[in-house]
Amino acid sequence: MRQEAVRRGLILAVALLGGVALEGCASSVHGASSAHEQRTHHRHRTTPTSQPPGSTGTAATIGGVPTCSTGVLGISTSAGGAAAGTSYTVFTLTNRAPAQCGLDGYPKLRFFGPSSASGAGAGPELPISVIDGGPRPGLVTLSTGGSAEFIVIMSDVPVGGVGCSTVASVGVSIPETSESLSVPVSVETCGGAVTVYAFGPPDSESP
Repeated sequence: MRQEAVRRGLILAVALLGGVALEGCASSVHGASSAHEQRTHHRHRTTPTSQPPGSTGTAATIGGVPTCSTGVLGISTSAGGAAAGTSYTVFTLTNRAPAQCGLDGYPKLRFFGPSSASGAGAGPELPISVIDGGPRPGLVTLSTGGSAEFIVIMSDVPVGGVGCSTVASVGVSIPETSESLSVPVSVETCGGAVTVYAFGPPDSESP
């Protein structure tokens, strides 16, 4: 009887050890499977790719409309009229691009005298200050072939002891850009300062 009990005890111990071993194997297999799934998941994970710089466009916009670039604008001038002691010149900008663009605010201006070589064209920059005036600025949208204008009011008599200068060309810079246009003119301005109006629709501006 004693030998029988010992034999049964050994059989039970062997069975228990086998169960533990099997459980360990199962855990190992499950762990390896989980690790494989994690590695697989990691391998198939994608990182959103960013767009190359400049691919979405970097042009400034005004109210959802691209700002007109000087590269697509044509410019011309015409005499606007004169009053007692003052005159004004109309500057017209025309959109030559296949899409619409917008202008808003005041142009920045630089004035140049005649060239000493020929008496015409761009010469030295003149010390003429520019004062913003006229109606409050607003967006002007230019369709293809459309135009906008601004005016420059000048004194045609000496002011405060400051004499007159001959202007042969004007550099016009567009707000929100670093570009400029140059347009030839032939005017006399006195007093060392002029007044510029903001961009407006065609035939809409007068002093």
